[in-house]
Amino acid sequence: TQDTTFTAYFYHPESFPVHAVSQPLFALTPNPAGETVTVSLSLLVANPAECRITLHDAAGHELTTLVPEQRQFTLATDKLPAGIYLVTLHSPQGTHTLRLVIVQGEKK
Repeated sequence: TQDTTFTAYFYHPESFPVHAVSQPLFALTPNPAGETVTVSLSLLVANPAECRITLHDAAGHELTTLVPEQRQFTLATDKLPAGIYLVTLHSPQGTHTLRLVIVQGEKK
């Protein structure tokens, strides 16, 4: 019922890779986790050895850093207290962070 103006923005595919925003670079299963969690790198990650994975607690303290040797591996979580953690993959393809919930607390 009134005049409207629309603006279209076009991006060259090489300067705006769609896969970088639409597909995750890794997955955590199961999540919530108990004693272990499996980290699976996407096929978008060209070389796992060029990556670094960091684990932070909810307060932002870095707990560990590792370099994956394989596309899929198991991370022990049985020594961590129950809570929320952030797992970040740093790779040449980009940085991606996932929230990890640990439901089983530290054994005494």
